[in-house]
Amino acid sequence: MTSPTAAPEQPNPQADEALEPRRHPRARIPWVTVALVGVNLLMGLAQFAASGFELRPGEIGAPAVDFALGAKVPSLVAHGDYWRLVTASFLHGDWFHLAWNMLSLIIFGFIIETFYGHARMLVIFTLSAVAGVIASYLFTPTTSLGASTGIMGLMGALLVHNHRYRAYLPPRLNRQYPILFAVLLVQLSLDFFSVRVDRFGHLGGLAGGMLMGALLESRIAGDRQTERDWLPLPTAVTTALVLLAYGAWGLLSSLPANRELIHAGRAGNPQEQAQRIARVLEQQPHFAELRFSYIETLIRLGQGDAATRQYDLLLRRYPALATSQPGKLIRMRLLLFQFERAADAMGKQNWDQALESYDYIIRNLPLAETSNRFTGLAELLAQAYNNHAWLLVDKVERDLSKAEQYALMATRMEPGNSAYQDTLAWIYYKQGRLQEALARQREALRLFEKVDPRSTRDWASSQAELNYHLGAIYEKLGQNTEAVAHYMRAVEAQRDFAPAVEGLQRLRPTPPAPAPNPTPLPTERLLPDPALQRGII
Repeated sequence: MTSPTAAPEQPNPQADEALEPRRHPRARIPWVTVALVGVNLLMGLAQFAASGFELRPGEIGAPAVDFALGAKVPSLVAHGDYWRLVTASFLHGDWFHLAWNMLSLIIFGFIIETFYGHARMLVIFTLSAVAGVIASYLFTPTTSLGASTGIMGLMGALLVHNHRYRAYLPPRLNRQYPILFAVLLVQLSLDFFSVRVDRFGHLGGLAGGMLMGALLESRIAGDRQTERDWLPLPTAVTTALVLLAYGAWGLLSSLPANRELIHAGRAGNPQEQAQRIARVLEQQPHFAELRFSYIETLIRLGQGDAATRQYDLLLRRYPALATSQPGKLIRMRLLLFQFERAADAMGKQNWDQALESYDYIIRNLPLAETSNRFTGLAELLAQAYNNHAWLLVDKVERDLSKAEQYALMATRMEPGNSAYQDTLAWIYYKQGRLQEALARQREALRLFEKVDPRSTRDWASSQAELNYHLGAIYEKLGQNTEAVAHYMRAVEAQRDFAPAVEGLQRLRPTPPAPAPNPTPLPTERLLPDPALQRGII
């Protein structure tokens, strides 16, 4: 019989030594981790070299080069480039991205390789990375690249490992488990607040790593562990090696066909880049992500109308890209181009072209996207509504009902803007709704004078126009005294403001000038000087 009180377990120095990762005899050098870091660094150098060794802000290589070297490009994957699901995890967007991922890979790779060994480390990283890129392809309709999918897999495997084998781990490692869990939660939280992070790629890699951590056996328990791999190790290793070989074959075999793409990435000027990209698109019209680069190049060349046509063509073929991050950025640049185009057209008094540009802005900037006041989109849309309405009522004098609708939208979005209130008041004036016009115009003038308007660049012209409009409304109402007062204020603000001057002439006609004196000058003063006739001065 055994005693009811069990004797305390005696410490086992040999087992404790086996638990110490840095002294484990079979994991002293993490060869797989070193190899993975080396491959990532080599691919980073390849991106840099293929882009002409040009240092670009926020980039290792040009986007066209990233496309050629194996980034996850949804439109190309959909047309058969499945090898990109492997190679995307070995490319990076910028130097900081590469450095941070390599630091994380060294830290977590060393721990995982210590616990699981070389072969299982290769399996966990490779399968997690591919799982992450597949999740990214399914749920993120934009280009993605980076080793983060595999690194998240290592973190997921470590999370499962430290929970599953907590009975075999030293207390100090068990105490670090909540810290690891908290770090993972912080990372996932940051993913959902960053527009650049592929959150679905991270989640897919994390899920793949947790699955591998559950299916593969750790070595931490030594001979005391009776469990075995749920996933046969030879099968897992073969799968990882086949995937890596498939990715390498796909990359190398595609390089001749992607030569024009690489040349586009290292082109010396935007004109050459646009020509080379256009040739690639002729061969691959489905290459939506490259068409984004083409649109950006056209904008840089000042060919905004051509860029707009390309963008509309792209969205007709792939409507979902309108909500993607690149799609939103391109659309914003096109909207700004349309604003510049409208301003230029107004300077040339080409009112119809200006109306066309403002109409494009209104159609392509949904009101729902302007809810975030920090983006400035609300101000952009309100200005487009107001300017469109102003052109209709003051320049082309048509579609006053549409002008009223747009002016009301502008005033609702920015009720404190005096210019928008002025536009609406002038529309009411043109429609004969004089009392409504008077109330709006008084409010416009009050808002204008509420702040320090003299600090603005166009204070004089704004002051003159606001007072002229108020004077015109008073004149239409038959209140000439008030009309004259505001016409005078308009002229005081800007002397050459012709409409106000004309209003004063109508309401305060100047008295006729006195007739000249009819008395003729003395006759002798009218005769020519004889000296002048002789040429003597």
